[in-house]
Amino acid sequence: MNRKQRRDLEKQVKRINKVERKRNKALTSVQSLLGMMAIKRVQNGTADSKDIEILRNSDFAHLDNEMACPNGTKCKLNVEAIQARPQDDLTNKFKNWIEVNKDKEFTITREGARNSLVCLTEDETEPKWLFDLYTDLLIFDEATNSYLPLETIADREEEEIFTGVGTAHEQVTDSQDSSSENEQDNDEQDKNN
Repeated sequence: MNRKQRRDLEKQVKRINKVERKRNKALTSVQSLLGMMAIKRVQNGTADSKDIEILRNSDFAHLDNEMACPNGTKCKLNVEAIQARPQDDLTNKFKNWIEVNKDKEFTITREGARNSLVCLTEDETEPKWLFDLYTDLLIFDEATNSYLPLETIADREEEEIFTGVGTAHEQVTDSQDSSSENEQDNDEQDKNN
């Protein structure tokens, strides 16, 4: 980010803060705005290592899902996604490591990781590389016995849980009919009194 972009961002934050003060809301900082923009780029698949660095050093805890991927979960690198993002800011050491380990199975660990990024137990580099669960890794799915993006697994599980919920037509029973008739009778008596 160059100096002009930084000044423009600071002006935006000041405008946002002005509105937030009027509404008695917590004030947005430049760092949190940068973090929100980085999250949006991660969701759009246009994130680069600068965005990951912003998220790593921010207070955002948005990408980790310890319930879906506890320590010990098997995974592989999502090489297509990693190679699809801008490459000019990735180090050659990282690119080479990805190429060498593209077919290897790894185990997720949070030891040495921070701010919702995870490490891989089998990674022997110092310090260990940090990965995002949603964009950088394919998680082993026991249901399909394959490696899939976490978002795909979560969507399928959510669909399985909610299949049929709220789709059954409500049936009116005689007891419900009689209770509504009683309520109508009570309303008429109140009007008469």
